Amino acid sequence: MDFAASCKNQKDDKACSFRFCYKCLLNRYGEKAEEMELLGDWKCPKCRGICNCSFCMKRRGHQPTGILAHTAKATGFSSVSEMLQVQGPESISVSPRKLPSTKVLDLKEGFPESVLYELMHGCGRRRGQYSSIVQFRNQLLGLIQQETGQKSLLTTTTDNGDSWAQGLCKCMFDSHYALKEFPFDCFDIHGEGYKKLDTTKKLRLLNFLCDEALGTENLRSWIDEQNSKVIERRKKAKEKVLAAKEKERGMKRKMQNKIAKAILLKNGAPLQFPSMRILF
Repeated sequence: MDFAASCKNQKDDKACSFRFCYKCLLNRYGEKAEEMELLGDWKCPKCRGICNCSFCMKRRGHQPTGILAHTAKATGFSSVSEMLQVQGPESISVSPRKLPSTKVLDLKEGFPESVLYELMHGCGRRRGQYSSIVQFRNQLLGLIQQETGQKSLLTTTTDNGDSWAQGLCKCMFDSHYALKEFPFDCFDIHGEGYKKLDTTKKLRLLNFLCDEALGTENLRSWIDEQNSKVIERRKKAKEKVLAAKEKERGMKRKMQNKIAKAILLKNGAPLQFPSMRILF
């Protein structure tokens, strides 16, 4: 049987009927049921509008967070409530909204898997139909050509034409890293030689283009910008954690003072808990 703290809040001339067991109160809100029971004006989390049960979260327009007691402790928070205050409810739960596309190359969620699947199993498409490999290859070549001031002609997601083959040949010629394992005729008109390459060599070509694209100013600037944003977010999150912990310490001091006053009113006699309520 677990000890439960009763809410002292009066609503519409009626006392709140909610009682919180010591485990829920401690793990989810960082409060001790025995100490809360001593306070004559203690309001339960529901009356304070901070209840993080699934029902209350939905009523406030948030997604249910699920069981987060272990997650909160593992990340340095004293309770689930403190973690939600710092990180926000939407950052914890899985949002049904669409994920934003990745910048620079504008790659959608699941696109890398689509490229690898097509490499392994083929596209199985008719001529002129969409190909994720062709799109990715042309995007990388376009980024590289933009770096060198060339006008990219790669505006299609199909293999029609030989502009991509010409662009790839020039990219390989200008690169500091030679790809000796590829035959000279693998990038002929319409890329017929390319189609004869095995999966490993096609993947090797994509890796080569990725390495070359990583050296472009556009991609490097974007990476540096993202790193700066991550550092700034971590800094702000750390400041929020410190502020939340300081606030919690202040609340604990205030609570301890109230408990000390209650003990003094009893002339130093030990406090008793006449009403032990059980939460079923």
